[in-house]
Amino acid sequence: MVKRIYAVLAQRVGPVAISLQCADGIDREFDDMDQLVNYPNARDRQIIRLRISARGERSGHSAALSLSSGPSSPIDLFISASSDEFVLTLRQDLISLLRELRPWYSKIATIDLVGAVLLTALAGSAVLILGMATGLVSVTSSEPVDSTAVTRASAVFWAIIILTGAAVWSLNRLRSNVFPVAVFAIGEGMHRYQTLDTARWVIVVGFMVSIVASVVATLLL
Repeated sequence: MVKRIYAVLAQRVGPVAISLQCADGIDREFDDMDQLVNYPNARDRQIIRLRISARGERSGHSAALSLSSGPSSPIDLFISASSDEFVLTLRQDLISLLRELRPWYSKIATIDLVGAVLLTALAGSAVLILGMATGLVSVTSSEPVDSTAVTRASAVFWAIIILTGAAVWSLNRLRSNVFPVAVFAIGEGMHRYQTLDTARWVIVVGFMVSIVASVVATLLL
């Protein structure tokens, strides 16, 4: 697919240059697609960000597309031309190609577990405050306060908060490693992608089986 993007920019804009940001901190530049395809992409030098840029010497048109494996700004597209029609048409064609790059697990890769937990906590707090304001939830008691019970309850509360935070952090880490936003399947990156794809299917299928088993067990009991 990167080859097709390269071909579109070369045909519609002008000479194309390729630059890489790699895990070893070195930026590499290539003059043609063959050099990129032959890049070994070893784990310690794996591609973090790929930038394909083109500029027409006579037309003055320019375009640049950056693809990142990180969750922050995975795609960055820039097009400059004197014709609005040229910009819109090229943008639409590139976006169509980028849609084909989207992995099958893209919905999972964009799940923000920290945001989901915070939203759930805020919703629960809002419901609790509303219940207290309307009198549905009572916060007073005629029984004497047991300091030991309060201390124990406080310890349990903070233990739950810490364990939940650790679990969410671990799941987010697992999601980022197993369901990355983007993978550069070039050189050794192809083997890494295929290995992780097997793990992804095991996780997804196992999750679906557990849901179906839970539903069936609930219906039978």
